[in-house]
Amino acid sequence: MLNIIICDDDPAFVTTLETQVNVFLQKQNIEPNFIRFYSGEDLLNWYLSDSASPQPKEVDFLFIDVEMPPGRNGLETITELRKRRVNCIVFFVSSHSQYMIDTYELNTFQYVLKPLDPHRLEQALLRGVNSWKKQKTKLFLDVDQKHIALPYDDIIMIESLNRKTSIYTLTNKYITREKISNLEKMLLPFHFLKTHRSFIINMDRVLFYKGYQFHLQKGYLADISYRQRAEIIRKYEAYAFQRGI
Repeated sequence: MLNIIICDDDPAFVTTLETQVNVFLQKQNIEPNFIRFYSGEDLLNWYLSDSASPQPKEVDFLFIDVEMPPGRNGLETITELRKRRVNCIVFFVSSHSQYMIDTYELNTFQYVLKPLDPHRLEQALLRGVNSWKKQKTKLFLDVDQKHIALPYDDIIMIESLNRKTSIYTLTNKYITREKISNLEKMLLPFHFLKTHRSFIINMDRVLFYKGYQFHLQKGYLADISYRQRAEIIRKYEAYAFQRGI
């Protein structure tokens, strides 16, 4: 899931931007979670509301207007968030290009001009998603009362059976009580594919498929849903073609 904040004093623009971002992310098979704010103060108050919590609020993308009169503007808001080590991907939006240099001093990812150009927005989003994916390269799990980090590339497949989830890697097998539906949300934006209600596979670890099973490295087998087989095979072949597998 991609946690996205949109902060702009124009509700109509917020709706338009959210719609366009959502359309793009659906094509990328990424589930977004949108949070709206109409002032910098409201955004900061929300973020600081649980300041005593050991777990800070998770923000992945932040779209924020430079000018939001009256009150704190976008530059001031991001400055405060950066002081609190909020290292999300920031997209500044503005009707004017004159603030561009100022925004890049705040480690801005992209400056987006109003009115929105759908093609340029899509290019910015693609770059943003690729950067986000690079940051999310490990799966963090609680296994046997330990908190472990599994590199995505090491995972071969995941199987859900008897209320337990088994994660098969290149070197080991881990059993967790994490629901496969939760792992699905984290993994499907990457090179993973749900082949059955009980299986998720790493498409880079597929040797071949035959009938209603994927044959994977280390001899593992993953079932393919009977009803959804055609769509599952289509997704795998599209990925394999793109990667030249």
